[in-house]
Amino acid sequence: MIVVDLGCFPHRHEVSIEPLVRRYRPQVLYGFDPWPGLIESEAQLDGTRVVLERKAAWIEDGVIEYARVRGLRAWDSTVMRAKNSRGEWSSSGSEEIIRVPCFDLSSWLRRLPERPVVKFDIEGAEFPILERMVEDGTDALVAEILVEWHDHKMESFAERKAKVLSQLRCSVSDWEPGGRDGARSVFRGLWRGRRMLGAR
Repeated sequence: MIVVDLGCFPHRHEVSIEPLVRRYRPQVLYGFDPWPGLIESEAQLDGTRVVLERKAAWIEDGVIEYARVRGLRAWDSTVMRAKNSRGEWSSSGSEEIIRVPCFDLSSWLRRLPERPVVKFDIEGAEFPILERMVEDGTDALVAEILVEWHDHKMESFAERKAKVLSQLRCSVSDWEPGGRDGARSVFRGLWRGRRMLGAR
């Protein structure tokens, strides 16, 4: 089994890699996140090969702008200009906009040897990516999709959510972030400068 974790960098004390490994026991988990503190690496966790790459899932290969802003409790970040709920794209001076590598998720999924479980916690980018997957048929190449939806943080996205949910040809569930009990990621050594940066 293959699991794909889009948005794998820990959010405060919320972790996703360990809960996904415990739930699915995959042979391999691919984790993607453009957060600058992510250290690209391979590791083993309870018999699962974990491969981490510092790039954003998107609808094309290349480079994309990525905004992050320091909030009251942690960092917020996104590649979606429509998500500005915490001033990620404002001109206040508290935000930082950088360019990060991105990859075409649909093309990448076509190269996998089997249908994966894909978790999305990508701060609004789930919309263009899932719409693209419906359009090009790659949603049918996925066994299950887990999504933390961000429509409530973006104007007029409730209709887009309803539409994409009605069109997806695979199982879709809401992703509830794990590790809220204060558990630290066993991968904390792979998050460069975690104490200095804080989690997202």
